[in-house]
Amino acid sequence: MEVTSWLSLPMALRIGDFNLDGYPDALALFSDATDGPHNASAYILYNEGCSGDHCGGFSRSLSIAYNDPLQKSKPVITSFFDLKENGVLDIVISETQDDGSTALRAIQQDFSGDASFLKVMVVSVLCFKNCPRGHSPYGVNQVGPTAKFESTTPMGKNQIGQASQLSQSAYFSLQLPFMLFGLGQTPNFVDELYVGIPYPTGKSPRVHSWSSIIPNSQIIIIPYPLDSPSRWKHELYVTPSRLVLLTGVSLLGTCAFIGIIVALLHWRERIEDKKEKLQEAQRFHFDAM
Repeated sequence: MEVTSWLSLPMALRIGDFNLDGYPDALALFSDATDGPHNASAYILYNEGCSGDHCGGFSRSLSIAYNDPLQKSKPVITSFFDLKENGVLDIVISETQDDGSTALRAIQQDFSGDASFLKVMVVSVLCFKNCPRGHSPYGVNQVGPTAKFESTTPMGKNQIGQASQLSQSAYFSLQLPFMLFGLGQTPNFVDELYVGIPYPTGKSPRVHSWSSIIPNSQIIIIPYPLDSPSRWKHELYVTPSRLVLLTGVSLLGTCAFIGIIVALLHWRERIEDKKEKLQEAQRFHFDAM
């Protein structure tokens, strides 16, 4: 939490699944009491399992590595963002310079794990087909939509995640313009995805679901018409990961192996057929003599 001559900001937690393990992590600015509020540093608070009396009866807690800050050069405010649109959260930091000016810096995450993700964005669509001037004005990110997914882990347990899009619009919220779910190390399809948008009193709930969603994909929900959820459309963009590529290579290798076995069996069958024909021909020749 950095205090400057022109701005005073309280500490704020930015929520996002930084390591894509299915549990929300946090990003915040902290300062040491000896350094003063003008020497804050950015830290990641990882959502980890917790056991013991210090957990207060909760199974998980946020842990912080004080000796490993992300940035120490007078940050003012920070937030998560997906800079490369690859489903991995990066970090954007606004910091003050020695001359009093501000600069914007980005820290790209070097994520090498095989964890999968699902990115959901709900737009404030104006139309879907027959749009004027030949455009497709899907609109901008809606405020308040909620998404929920249901899947199964490799251990056979149910996995459920729920999030809201742009739940806050003031006080330097700097929230992600989409909902990002970490799926962990699982190649399984997302069984169900439910998306709902706000609706006025007296109206039917505006909720629709889609099944068998491919992991490592970005799905854009086009809720048009608003009061007809069954007619809502979606666009799916897939980002292949190393796990998907390895699965594809394994599948191709298995197909090639099966193909070789089939070719060998076919070759042996042809040889046996030739032997039988030759024996039949010789038998006919001796019978004729």
